[in-house]
Amino acid sequence: MAKKKAAKKVKPEPVKPIKHIHVKPDFENPENTYKEIMRKIEESAAKEKAERHTALKTICEELFMLSVQSVTASYNGEGDDGDVQYIAYGRVTGSKEPIPPELERKIKDIIWRLLPSGFENNSGGFGEVTIDVITHKYKCEHSQRSDETFDSTEEFDF
Repeated sequence: MAKKKAAKKVKPEPVKPIKHIHVKPDFENPENTYKEIMRKIEESAAKEKAERHTALKTICEELFMLSVQSVTASYNGEGDDGDVQYIAYGRVTGSKEPIPPELERKIKDIIWRLLPSGFENNSGGFGEVTIDVITHKYKCEHSQRSDETFDSTEEFDF
């Protein structure tokens, strides 16, 4: 009788901590506190954008070496849950070299950073992200679902 191989345990990805913005309240002049908060939010967003673009350039260089010209990813979310559904690679004709698992993980991570914030909330949203490896451009085509509620009130004299 052949022995069964034990299933390999997959180590979960570490959860990234939420970035907090710390500002000391200025009770004498609340306008200064507001301006400081807004400055820090803008600074944090600019830093995230720069980091995201640097990561994208690095990934594009690796994909180019594998004869990949484009990456297209489909995503879907609703009810506080969502995920990247599939990732397709546009390749140079005849190229069949596989994408290394570590690079696939990097691609999925960067795609998550390109998705619209909150696409998984409530009725959710869906769409497609396309990365052009050659021109270093990306496009996110997003559709947001919504539930509409129409209220009415009638009042009568009798």
